[in-house]
Amino acid sequence: LRLLSQGGIDDRYKASLAPLLFIAHQQHADAVAGELIRQVAHDMASWPIALLSRYGLAGHPMPVVLSGGLFKAGDSLLIDRITTEIHARFPLVEVRLAQREPVAGAILVAAEQAGIPLTPAFLATLDASLPPASFFSTQESPDIVE
Repeated sequence: LRLLSQGGIDDRYKASLAPLLFIAHQQHADAVAGELIRQVAHDMASWPIALLSRYGLAGHPMPVVLSGGLFKAGDSLLIDRITTEIHARFPLVEVRLAQREPVAGAILVAAEQAGIPLTPAFLATLDASLPPASFFSTQESPDIVE
C-alpha cells in the first residue's frame, strides 16, 4: 500500500489487476471489490452523461456504446450501474455493449461517411478481415506474490 500511495506502482501494472477485481467480485462476492467496481462505474457513466448534457441531447433517443477491456469481463454490476446512472438523466438512451472492436467502429463510420451501404455482406467481410480478438487484448497477467 505504501508503494501505491507514493506512486511507486505504475498505471500499466495497476490496470493489469482489473481482472482480479472482477474475479473477487464475481466468484467471492468480495464487498470491497464490489464497491470499487461501483465507483469505477460511477466515474465511467459521468463521461457520456457530460457529453449528452453538453450537447443538449436530453429527450433524444440514441445509443451509448460501451467498449473496451473492462466490458469484456461481462460484469453485470459494472454494466448495470453505468446503465442506471445514464438512464437516471437520459432515459431514452440505449446503453449497449460494442459488438466489434473499436477499430471496426472507425471503419464503419468511414464507410458510412463515404456513402458505402452497411449491408450484411459488407459486415461479414469486415468481420472476416479483422484479426482475432487476442490481437486487441490489453490484459497482462500480473505476477501475484503470496
